Amino acid sequence: MKSFWSLILLLAAPVLHCGSEPSDLGQGLSYLRTVTLSIDLPTWPTPKAVVLDLRYTTGDETAAAALTAWLQARAGAPTFVLANPETAAPLRQALSAVRLPAGTLTVGRADDEFTPDIIVAVTTDDDQTAWNALTAGTEPATLIADNLGKVRNDEAAIVRRHQNGASGETETVDDSPAPISVLPDRVLQRAVQLHRGLRVFGVFPRGAGL
Repeated sequence: MKSFWSLILLLAAPVLHCGSEPSDLGQGLSYLRTVTLSIDLPTWPTPKAVVLDLRYTTGDETAAAALTAWLQARAGAPTFVLANPETAAPLRQALSAVRLPAGTLTVGRADDEFTPDIIVAVTTDDDQTAWNALTAGTEPATLIADNLGKVRNDEAAIVRRHQNGASGETETVDDSPAPISVLPDRVLQRAVQLHRGLRVFGVFPRGAGL
């Protein structure tokens, strides 16, 4: 009976248009982002687990109602909605509902008017920088790892040093992290960590399964 009503909700809900193709974050988690949330085209897929990035996203009351219906249709599926104080007010209000659908968690930077379920301590500038990088075409998976440029001192390097006559000599190895061109996206990173951590335990907040 539950699956029947879930199907009815899915068919009745307005179809959202994201404006971007989903990206793979690994372990069954997809990423979607949009600058303007609308309901004009039926091109928004609904994967089993998804990060929906609504930071800096614009949208009116109609889009907010469509977002609410879409989340309701996904009830029970892990859904991490990234938002911040710059997300359009109607969307923030929809995400601040007392009872969001099962499986939905909001993640992001907070202020006096918006408090997500999971608050991430990130500066306004770093949040904006991460969003700008995504807008410029940076792959989301690139922004969830730290020390991307760090050189590993692995077994192959040790073998090469011995072959070059360095056996028995003391060599100083610089193990400090190399600078990276793009800062990690702390908000997206937290959502991915939550998903992976909750998969280990096989549970999800508000009663949804993974």
